[in-house]
Amino acid sequence: MKTIAFISQKGGVGKSTLTVHMGVAASQGGRKVAIVDTDPQESAAMWHRAREAPDPPVATASVSDLERALGAAKADRYDLALVDSAPHVGPGAAIIARLADLVIVPVQPGPFDIGALPGTIDLLRATERRAVVVLSRCPSRSLDVESARRAILEMNLDIVPVNIGDRTVFRRALAHGLAVTEVDPKGIAAMEITNLYRWIGGQLWPKAAKPQRISAAS
Repeated sequence: MKTIAFISQKGGVGKSTLTVHMGVAASQGGRKVAIVDTDPQESAAMWHRAREAPDPPVATASVSDLERALGAAKADRYDLALVDSAPHVGPGAAIIARLADLVIVPVQPGPFDIGALPGTIDLLRATERRAVVVLSRCPSRSLDVESARRAILEMNLDIVPVNIGDRTVFRRALAHGLAVTEVDPKGIAAMEITNLYRWIGGQLWPKAAKPQRISAAS
């Protein structure tokens, strides 16, 4: 079983949104996937309570109980576990990262968000786990996005080659316990999520398909 942790240095960056969307994408791709919600706000759990479909299941667990929860998922032969964390980098973040095969750090393309990244990544690197940045809640056709990407690369940080836009369809889907790939499977948001999942899949399972290119006009 592979484990991905979603960790951010602040709230409102789309961490829980990406967690549940990767869960749905993995389920749609034929993986047996579970989400473990360690965020005290329980955003992923609330999303699942609004959801009619049983998959992907969401379990709540404290950070201290996470290892046991992941062990149970592995015993049940899950392919993938996704861990949603608290909206800040605290002592629990290092514990979560050590239990993950890959850490995803969502960040908005703003100067304060980008400026806080090195400290976050340094903390996660100390756990000897790979951490990658994904630009999330990106405004459309904004020079800030490309500027943020350049700044992250100049910090010698790994960055996912897929941006996730700040789109109304995400909020509409989440309110009904759905994902954008279910609400509007041919839309741009669904393409972004699919490409992100394909990229992640390529890291965890090297034979996974590569992301499709999204045009600049998107």
